[in-house]
Amino acid sequence: MSFNILAIDGGGIRGIYAAHILQRIHEELGIVFSDYFDLIIGTSTGSIIAGALAVDYPIEKIVLIYEIEGRKIFSLNSFSFNGLFKSKYSGSSGFEGINV
Repeated sequence: MSFNILAIDGGGIRGIYAAHILQRIHEELGIVFSDYFDLIIGTSTGSIIAGALAVDYPIEKIVLIYEIEGRKIFSLNSFSFNGLFKSKYSGSSGFEGINV
């Protein structure tokens, strides 16, 4: 008996790369991620993708969110020095008004 795990890493806007790769896997192999994997997990932006896949949210729409709204969602905080003194990203979710 096997237990299949899909783990998706974090990285802010770089989550678009993971989303694109998963979209290609879905298109090329016809995999429905929530059916194929027993556990779908992620860190940071990977958890956004993982949660969406776990509830069968279309990967195509996840990619669109990153392409259309990604820069707004993951806008850098001014004077954060790459997260050293303040959080790296702004406190607003950036999801306000997203209708994909």
